[in-house]
Amino acid sequence: MNTDPSPSRRNQLRILLAAAGLLIVVLVWVVIWQSRGPGNATSSDPKARENARQIMQQTMDDFVRDRDRAKAKRGFVASIAADRTYPDAHFNLAKLEEADENWDEALRQLRECEQLAAGAPLAVRAGEEIRQVEQLKERMRTSEGKRSVKYERLVADARNFCEAQRYGEALASAEEGIRLDGDRFEAYSVAAVAHARMKNYDEALKAMDAALTNVPSNQRATLETAIAVMKKEFLGERLAERASAAMSEQRYKDAASIYSQAWEQRPSFEGYGLRAALAYQLAGMENEAVKVLNKLAASKDLSVAQAASMQLMTIKALHAANSPSTDE
Repeated sequence: MNTDPSPSRRNQLRILLAAAGLLIVVLVWVVIWQSRGPGNATSSDPKARENARQIMQQTMDDFVRDRDRAKAKRGFVASIAADRTYPDAHFNLAKLEEADENWDEALRQLRECEQLAAGAPLAVRAGEEIRQVEQLKERMRTSEGKRSVKYERLVADARNFCEAQRYGEALASAEEGIRLDGDRFEAYSVAAVAHARMKNYDEALKAMDAALTNVPSNQRATLETAIAVMKKEFLGERLAERASAAMSEQRYKDAASIYSQAWEQRPSFEGYGLRAALAYQLAGMENEAVKVLNKLAASKDLSVAQAASMQLMTIKALHAANSPSTDE
């Protein structure tokens, strides 16, 4: 049964996170993992290659969880030590060196990867990365370039923290980016996601509006669509919180009305409808409860339809039990 309002909202949050990266050309601090298979180049020692692959995979899994770059670097170095011809490990080590702005070491690892993976897709990717790093080095020659790169790094870190569900850290990185350059939209977008994940809806809406104010015209439509959906969902959730409070205070008629309003805001979230029906029933408004339940009984969501049907049967049984007997 769809009683968790988060799945559809997560889709919109992902749109915001994606939008936050649209203007960032070089995200050198985001590790782009390559194949988890046997590698993009053959090895004269299959046993060594498999050992190197296992070390790299474990390193990747650990990094996704803890985002510890120093630890991940040690893991990739160990993978390379197990098989120096394994290009994937060189590539991923290069990405971490980029994250730490060790440009020359990053380029060295990328060129090694490009040579080892010659003829494979990874060689092409390494070549593209080399050109990006060289461009990035050039950007870092000016104060404005350094400022822009720092901003992009903060946004990328914030996005990574969001993906790792470390929302407090994500918000801290995003807010630092906003302080650095409040005229760009990406940091506001990630801040909105972090606030939304922490259920700080008012702050999330403020950040969304700020993102819309700063977003370039060619990306505005995508952001507007995601934000419009999320605003309705936030309103629905706030109404549901009010309805829940009314239920706790046994103000069932008020609760039913507010749950109905929440359902109007989010028609796809039929859990609000089920709660409204229950509140109507508790308020003694069986006719209203039956109207809602009949609608839900026709739901395409089988679990919702079953729950509504069972609630209708309960109302019918209670009504029958309370009716005067005709068998005197």
